[in-house]
Amino acid sequence: MLKKPRIRQRRGCLGFVSGLKKEKALREADLFCFPTRYSAENQPVTLIEAMAFGLPIVTTRWRSIPEMFPPGYPGLVADQSTETIADALLALMTQENGECLREYFLSRFTLEHHLTNLAEALRSVETAEPTPALQPAAQNP
Repeated sequence: MLKKPRIRQRRGCLGFVSGLKKEKALREADLFCFPTRYSAENQPVTLIEAMAFGLPIVTTRWRSIPEMFPPGYPGLVADQSTETIADALLALMTQENGECLREYFLSRFTLEHHLTNLAEALRSVETAEPTPALQPAAQNP
């Protein structure tokens, strides 16, 4: 790893992108920064997409986002301060290449994993005994 990483002059916020433009941006990126505090944010698909491309990610410890990452992942920041985010960016540029997140994605977030987990959840509901509160009311003749 580099001791003093050189930051390319090309950087910026792309805003909303989709389709081929998004795929191209993720393929060409060196790192993904998403320091969200959006009130409805819980499991951002954008972070899963960045993992799929094997990008190191800097994001906030917000709602359930930390549960999406391996324990001790260094790219999670407590707040949106520029200093905290800059420190995390520098740490990731010298320590993390994103391969661990690609592996994490493959072990947890693929369509196959999702469908397997969904099928297991549906089977568990199907075989579960109904609780008294959920049983239909007796019909009076």
